[in-house]
Amino acid sequence: MSQQLVFAELKKQLEKKYSIKLSYYVVWDGRQMALEEINGKWDESFEEAFNFKAEVERTNPGSFVQIENAKVGKKMRFTKMFVALKACVDGFLNGECMRHLVKNFQKRYGGLCSKNTYGLACRAYKKQHYEYHYNIMKKASPNAIKWIEDSHKHLWNKWKFSPLCKCDYVTNNIAETFNSWYVIHKGHDNTAEIQGTTQSLKTWRHSVDLDNRTCTCNKWQITGLPCTHALSFINSLRNRSVEDYVDDYYSVAKFKKVYEGVVMPMTDRTQWPRVDMGFKLWPPLLKRSAGRPRTRRIMGVEEGGKIKKQMKCKRCGQFRHMMKTCNETPQKIARPWRRCFLANTSSTTGEEEERGTRPRQPRCDSANV
Repeated sequence: MSQQLVFAELKKQLEKKYSIKLSYYVVWDGRQMALEEINGKWDESFEEAFNFKAEVERTNPGSFVQIENAKVGKKMRFTKMFVALKACVDGFLNGECMRHLVKNFQKRYGGLCSKNTYGLACRAYKKQHYEYHYNIMKKASPNAIKWIEDSHKHLWNKWKFSPLCKCDYVTNNIAETFNSWYVIHKGHDNTAEIQGTTQSLKTWRHSVDLDNRTCTCNKWQITGLPCTHALSFINSLRNRSVEDYVDDYYSVAKFKKVYEGVVMPMTDRTQWPRVDMGFKLWPPLLKRSAGRPRTRRIMGVEEGGKIKKQMKCKRCGQFRHMMKTCNETPQKIARPWRRCFLANTSSTTGEEEERGTRPRQPRCDSANV
């Protein structure tokens, strides 16, 4: 019997095979009993958690399995489990997932993320660019910086990445172009100085060394892929191929090296090592939310989901909270009468200054506001 078999189809097949009439609830109960016979009972499965941990560590030495529990009332209940197989650990370098980090940040400080300040800080390849965007967040919301430092202490900003890891998204466009004009000043030993101006009329200058595969923008060293400054220099030379300057980490041989680790098979639960923790591990207390359970995950905006209207605080100007619950620094907003007074200060005439009389009271109307 297939576990994914829908009840209506299962009911139809049973009635046809045995020439009987069955109610929906009888089919439901029968299916649940069959699944428990195959997979075991829900409550009893948590008693096998530490036996599972011992079996994973026995069959795949070097793997990491962590089981956490908490005492609720008089019972020790399961809370969460983390499993990292040795073959998977050897295949990648550990770091903080930027996508999940930004999603968590958006839930608390959406106003800053609406300007992509945090994303720019994460993607900065140079320290000064990172500090520029980081200081914007720090000035706008000190609480946001404290949350990052306390909750996310792993490596998440690119400028701190080791040049050995060659870490970057595989969707990077190696044929990225400048949106500016540039000039190449060639030097000795395959070096050059690339200078240009962006569309916003900002001048930039970087030094490229093809032999050492470096650029002062630091992107080439971290990603292993030639940056736009290096690409412009490479394309200006004869008999040079861009592929020759891509790091070996992107080769087929390295790709196979990542997946050469083997996950050893495990035995069934009857053969697992018996571990006595001195207590019985009970399942977590689950509270079912109201309404029909969701069958689809809510997609974020970056995945093509809908953009929800954000609530803006009238006190600090940030998003995701109201003025009543605001704990941020108040935003200084000039009052209408103050703007009117400043706008009409020049209305004092020279004749009034000579007589020493009080200037006329400025009139505040819709035109002045």
